[in-house]
Amino acid sequence: MAALGRDPGLQPQRTALAWSRTALAAWVNALLVMRAALLLEHRPAPMLALGGLMVLAAAALSLAAWWRRPTLDEHRRQGAPHPAAMLLAGGAAALASAVGAAFVAWQSFSG
Repeated sequence: MAALGRDPGLQPQRTALAWSRTALAAWVNALLVMRAALLLEHRPAPMLALGGLMVLAAAALSLAAWWRRPTLDEHRRQGAPHPAAMLLAGGAAALASAVGAAFVAWQSFSG
């Protein structure tokens, strides 16, 4: 009986798509916060700064997804970013999105 090679299935493709979807969601949230800040009459500086940070976090996630895709496509782990860096980028984007959403909601309800 011949030894079969490792069959990774579709896991690498699912992982690559998940990174792309996460980056897309971060971009949508960042752009919504920036749009809300620009549409307000007084254009609050904290909201613009938060939107700028969210744009940077979305860009970092997009770069991480782009960097990881070839590695996942080749089913190799060499050259992949350190998991801690990936967790930090994802966590920063999630935190910035949550704070941005809370700030937009606060601005909407405070009049």
